[in-house]
Parts: sequence; structure tokens; C-alpha cells
Amino acid sequence: MTDEFLQVGMKYQHLISEYVTFSTTHPASREYILHGFVRRLGTLQRCIQNVFALYHPTRYDIPSRDTCIDLTINLQSFVFNLFGCLDNLARIWVMERNVTNLKGNPLRDNQIGFLSEIVKASYAAEFRTYIDEIQQWFSHLENYRHALAHRIPLYIAPFIITPSNEATFKSLETEKETALRQRNFALCDELDAKQTSLGKFVPAMTHSLYAEDRYISYISTANY
Repeated sequence: MTDEFLQVGMKYQHLISEYVTFSTTHPASREYILHGFVRRLGTLQRCIQNVFALYHPTRYDIPSRDTCIDLTINLQSFVFNLFGCLDNLARIWVMERNVTNLKGNPLRDNQIGFLSEIVKASYAAEFRTYIDEIQQWFSHLENYRHALAHRIPLYIAPFIITPSNEATFKSLETEKETALRQRNFALCDELDAKQTSLGKFVPAMTHSLYAEDRYISYISTANY
């Protein structure tokens, strides 16, 4: 991951140079390139840089609550803008290729996308095969984008509790609830610190705890 991170700046500059010099035929394409796709690319690059600065993959300690929130903000922005990049590129394709419906009318917004059958019909055979091969990746991204926009926002848990520490954690939680009712906030802080000491940090992003394939992580969560 560190090696790939070092390539981010170079890849960003390459994409920028490719798209700002792209010769367009439709007036709106230029705006979607410069003020849509290219602007989003800058956001994606900065999000990656921020995540690495906030919590480098070589770390294993439990980050502070503020760090987890800042990581979450950057990951949420990354997912939204990555989805937006794909939407921008699909719109550019539709305009430049003059893709229309069967009646020759402009496509509706919900018909524009790399996986749209109307749009896919305009691809060269090789590119269509490629899109079909990575369809699962599109679906995975779409799941996280829709969860973020409409259901459960993406977040990073401050820590997890292993099965061996679960009973102790729950016992401390009961004590903490009693201390809260008694307004013994000093004891609450002490119990909270004890709970944290039982946890392990997993560098994983999720949304609903009950959804299948809900984790994105750079390690296997099965080890925890």
C-alpha cells in the first residue's frame, strides 16, 4: 500500500494531462471534464493523502475519536466523489458519442451510466467485455454509495472487542451505566478507559452491521 501511495501523485498528474487535453465535440463535455471529473480527481487525491497522514497502514494502535471521525469524513468524501467521477465520465461518453434512446431522444439521467444497457450498446466489443468483467466492482461501489446517501453512513469503529474480552466489556458497560445514573463522571471515564484497553483497532470501513460483505479493509477482519 505504501508503494501504491507513492504513485498517487504521478497517476493524478497523468490523468489530469490526458483529460485537459482531450478534444471534445460537445460544449458541455468540457465543463464535465474540467469542473466535474478533474475537480473530483483532486479531491480523491487529497482524501488518500489525508487518510495516510491520519493513520498510516503501519500503525496498530487505537486512534483517538477525533482521528476516527476525520478518517470517516475523508472516506465518505472519497466514495461519493469516486462515484461522481464515474458518473461524469459516463455523461461525457454519452455526449461525445451522441448516445440516444431507440426513438433518437436524449437519455434520461437514470439511463446514463457505464452499466446502462443503452450506453453499453455504444461500446466497442473489447471495452464492453472489460466493463462486464468489472461489474462486481461497480456494484460494490454502488452499494456503499447508496448506503452513505440513503441508509447507514460509512464509518470506522473506534475499536472491536474479541470474544475472549466480550464478557468483561459488557460487565464494565453495566458498571458505567450505573455510574452515569449516579452522575459519577470520573468513574465513567475510568471505566471507559478500561473498556478501550480491551479493544483492538481494525482499519476497516463499514456501514450496516447486518449487511453482507459490508467491510472494506486493508487487512482481513477474519483475524480479529
